[in-house]
Amino acid sequence: MKLSLTESPRHRWYQFTIGSVLLLMLCCALFFSRVRFMVDELNRQSHIVDEYKKSFGADSTWQPESWWKPARVVGLSFESCKRKLDKDDLASIRELNYLERISFKKTLMNDDGLSHLSGLPRLRRLNLSGTHITNDGLVHLTRLPKLEEVVLWDTAVTDDGALHLQELMPRTRVNHMATWAHKMK
Repeated sequence: MKLSLTESPRHRWYQFTIGSVLLLMLCCALFFSRVRFMVDELNRQSHIVDEYKKSFGADSTWQPESWWKPARVVGLSFESCKRKLDKDDLASIRELNYLERISFKKTLMNDDGLSHLSGLPRLRRLNLSGTHITNDGLVHLTRLPKLEEVVLWDTAVTDDGALHLQELMPRTRVNHMATWAHKMK
């Protein structure tokens, strides 16, 4: 079939320009790199949580994954742990940067272990009741920008230490006998 100068060539549906092929390849590459990131993030967090489960019997709470956000650990509980938790044991907890809740209730947690919690930007609730925390360890809590509640019942934290923490962090609910008595006045 001959084409005249006035007729335009017929394009088939499968004929693409180089630009559209490159755009399609770029979209596919971005999609698969995001999927790869989500899988790597899930594996990294799973590995850390599995180590805490194996070593300390920790329980975890996961937020399910959505279309664009990977599944992530939002809660961690060491309540069944009978071993002493020290600074070295909690070194990898900083990598769980989506943590919102941690419970060390009735564990052998001390002030040194709190230093690793200061690297958790999303931590909102912290239960330290029944631990070996003292007034000296409370300094680390002031570095938690989103902390909404900290439970300090049955610890070595004094009334003055709890009240001082409440003054330093007015938006944080400090649950301690001194802060409850202070609110009653």
